[in-house]
Amino acid sequence: MRIAIVGLGPAGASLTHFLRGTRHDVSLYDYRSRLGKPCGNAFAPNIIVPRNLIRTTVKRLVVNFGKKQMVLNKGPLFNVVDKPGLMQRLVEGYDVMREMAAPEILLKHYDVVVDARGPSAVRNPSIPTPYQVKISDPKWPQDEAFMNFDMRRMGYLWIFPQGGDNVAIGAGYLRDERKYAVDIVKRYVDQRNGKILSVEGAPIATKLKLDVGAGNLVRIGEAAGFIHHITMEGNRPAVESAFELSRTINDLDAYRERAQRLFRMVLGSAWLSKHPLLAGMFVTSTRVWLTMRSLSLLRTIRVG
Repeated sequence: MRIAIVGLGPAGASLTHFLRGTRHDVSLYDYRSRLGKPCGNAFAPNIIVPRNLIRTTVKRLVVNFGKKQMVLNKGPLFNVVDKPGLMQRLVEGYDVMREMAAPEILLKHYDVVVDARGPSAVRNPSIPTPYQVKISDPKWPQDEAFMNFDMRRMGYLWIFPQGGDNVAIGAGYLRDERKYAVDIVKRYVDQRNGKILSVEGAPIATKLKLDVGAGNLVRIGEAAGFIHHITMEGNRPAVESAFELSRTINDLDAYRERAQRLFRMVLGSAWLSKHPLLAGMFVTSTRVWLTMRSLSLLRTIRVG
C-alpha cells in the first residue's frame, strides 16, 4: 500500500518509525527543515527513546496553582530529550520531500494520506502562541521542573531543564494573551540572569472535538486534536495516536474508533477549558498529581 505522511513532528516521525520494515511504500513530506515550536522537550517514561538522546531526567516537579503548591518527587517523572535529534533518527534513511503538500491533492497518488501537520491542519481552532526562551543557567537543578498555572488565562508558565547548564522558560495561555506570555517569560529570565541561547514562538492548535479525517485521509497528533487542553502537552498523545494508526493502517475505521477512546482517556479534560473555576478546583486537587502518577500505568511504546 502506498502511504504519504505529511508533517514530520512527533506524530508523523513516530508513524514513519512504526511503519519501518513493513511492506508499505511510505513517502514523507515536510516543508520545514527544523522544529521551532516552544517545547520543554519532555516525554513520559512510557515513551522509550534511545538513551543517548536523553538530555536529563526530571525527578522533581514543583507545581504552583494560585496560593497552593504541589511537589511531585516519586520516581522519574519524565525524560527531557533531544527532540530534533529524535525526529531525525525516526525518519533516517527516508527521502523527505521539502514542499508544501496538500493532503487532499496527494490522495490522487496514494492509497492512504496521513495528515500530521499540527496546527496548520486544524480548521477553526483556538490557537494560543506560546513563547519560550532557552538560557544558560548553571544554578537550576537539572532534575527539577517548575509549572505555574493561571486558570483565569487558561495556561501556565514552565521551566524545564534541557541538559548541561541549559533551561527552557516558556509560557502559553488558551485565552491567548501573547503580550502577557512574553512579559512573564522575560521577567523570569531576568530573575535567573542567564545568557539567552534562543527564542521561540509558534502556534498550538487546541480543539474540543477530535477530527481524525474521513475516507483514506486520516489525521494524527495535533492535526487531529491530540493535545492536552490544560497543559498543552502534545508529545505523548502524538506518539500514542501514531502507534494506534500503525496497528490499524489496513483498517482506518478501526483507527478512528480507537482514536476516539484515546482522546477520551488522555484528553478527556477538554471541557475544563470552558469552565475555568471548576478546572482550577479539579486541577488543584487531582489533575496534576493523578496525571503524573498514572504515567507508570500507560503502555510502553519504544521509538527510535
